Amino acid sequence: MSSYHPWPLPERYALVEHSFAQRGDAAIGYLNLAYLGELPFEVRRVFWVTDTPPQGVRCGHAHFLTEELLIAVRGQIEIRLEWPDGSVTHAVADDPQRAVYIPPYAWRELHYSADAVQLVLASSDYDPAEYIRDKDAWRRVYGL
Repeated sequence: MSSYHPWPLPERYALVEHSFAQRGDAAIGYLNLAYLGELPFEVRRVFWVTDTPPQGVRCGHAHFLTEELLIAVRGQIEIRLEWPDGSVTHAVADDPQRAVYIPPYAWRELHYSADAVQLVLASSDYDPAEYIRDKDAWRRVYGL
């Protein structure tokens, strides 16, 4: 597998969070709003994950092109992102008003609380060939 990434990789890797507008109050509940023009990409796919065993690790992959916004609608999701330069960033998603942006080249591993519900906004339709599921292959793609 050759080195393939159609965009310049950043000089520094950093966690990026996106906040949503919130309407409502404690008496009636809240509505979190995402306006398409405010998102970092055009949303092509939406999916959610539920009932994940809390002791398990999900993901263990990266993408060639797909960008994602990960939202913990309920519960807590511990996020470990490994960057092409070998550095690692940790984050916790536990607020439905905030999303964690995951770029294509980040290797991700997720740990869920027992009650976690994850919502993902993705920049592409589902294509199994777009996933890098082998960490050694990911390292080769990004020259590690």
